[in-house]
Amino acid sequence: MTLLLGALTSKAIVLGADGIEFRHVPGVPKFQDLLNRQKLFYLDGLPIAVGIHGQNRLVLRGAGLDSQRLAIELLPELVRDIGHDATVIGVCRSLFDRLMPDVLFTFQSLAFAGISPSPMGVLVVGFDASRDRPRCYEAWWPLPGTAERPSVIEHPRDRRIPYVMHCGDGAKYALSAITHGGRYSVERLNKAPPTEAQTYVRALYKKADSLQPRDRIEFGGDYHEITITSGAAEWSFGNLVGLPTNPRLIEPTI
Repeated sequence: MTLLLGALTSKAIVLGADGIEFRHVPGVPKFQDLLNRQKLFYLDGLPIAVGIHGQNRLVLRGAGLDSQRLAIELLPELVRDIGHDATVIGVCRSLFDRLMPDVLFTFQSLAFAGISPSPMGVLVVGFDASRDRPRCYEAWWPLPGTAERPSVIEHPRDRRIPYVMHCGDGAKYALSAITHGGRYSVERLNKAPPTEAQTYVRALYKKADSLQPRDRIEFGGDYHEITITSGAAEWSFGNLVGLPTNPRLIEPTI
């Protein structure tokens, strides 16, 4: 249950995310567990950031459902193993390969326990070593039994810029706002500087939030945002540093 929003322009990428987390336990309907879950991360020394949506808790083999580990806790370890591969697709493929066994095992374990898992996606955005254009890839795990298969997806497939990426259960509300154009027309991002792209993403997030039914919200809580240029990735909303274990509570004012 997430909304990831990414505005890709020729000069920067602005990636925003909500902070809500729902929990599922056997025999109990899903319930809101946290409002400040960190879902965005940047890679130190590289103009690359990562966002996660969907099934963010992974079942550990041989340990049972009560010992689920947050997928985000695996990212620092995985990034260290990746090394200094300065390509966005290289990072995404490495994450995909390393997480594949754990994600599939989690799907099987939850289904066996009578808990409906969620599809899982890991978005990787940034600039490659050439710094010529922004890139966006997603390691995607649909639910078993569907026509889709786990894969690494490029967004946008036709590589057009500007582009707005929207992932997670809240994506349909962002797409609805974009479809109506006007203030949320993607063309407004053409040659926009990073500050204008930030304003666009925050306004779109706020609009998408207003469109979801209040009795069935699918995203919300704290808003965090990372801006990536060809030189670096840094927090632009949320004041988070590195990979904190307890993100500061943020009240979005967008």
